[in-house]
Amino acid sequence: MTKILEQKKALRREIRIATKELSTEQRLIQSKRVWSILSQYEKFVNAKTVVFYWSMESELNTTEFIESVKNTKKVLLPVVVGDNLVLRSFEGKDKMVAEPVFGIFEPVGEEFKEYDKIDFVVVPGMAFDKKGNRMGRGKGFYDKFLTQIPNATKIGVCFSHQIVDDVPSEPHDVKLDGVCSPEGFFQ
Repeated sequence: MTKILEQKKALRREIRIATKELSTEQRLIQSKRVWSILSQYEKFVNAKTVVFYWSMESELNTTEFIESVKNTKKVLLPVVVGDNLVLRSFEGKDKMVAEPVFGIFEPVGEEFKEYDKIDFVVVPGMAFDKKGNRMGRGKGFYDKFLTQIPNATKIGVCFSHQIVDDVPSEPHDVKLDGVCSPEGFFQ
């Protein structure tokens, strides 16, 4: 195993432990702070088509914010299909089903393929640094997906403890345009 892969593995373990220590209340407070900051970011305000993710318990909560913007923006959510992410429109919680392996809720319906219309992507991750480097869960889904939408603004969102000094990166890792945490916005 290469040195970078070992560093990533150790960092993922450290972040998982810190995330488990957050109370439900702390998670919600930090999530609301991030959405308050992001909702004032000009590129988000002006975006018409936005990719979010439907959060798992260990991630920054997205569900309330998605509900709050679904009537003013076209909201797309990723769905894992094989080794790739595809996009589907969010049409409401009642039009989502839990995928069988992890129980993550995903929208049903046709795949959205007009990637050139995507203005903004809210990107999850395990760790971020202030230079726009991101470390995901290790499967490479987002790195592959983000290369398909080079003109969209890509912003990572995270809890405070997920901002680290330096994220180990490899050539295939896609750099983000910024990161939003409860402490502020970094570009």
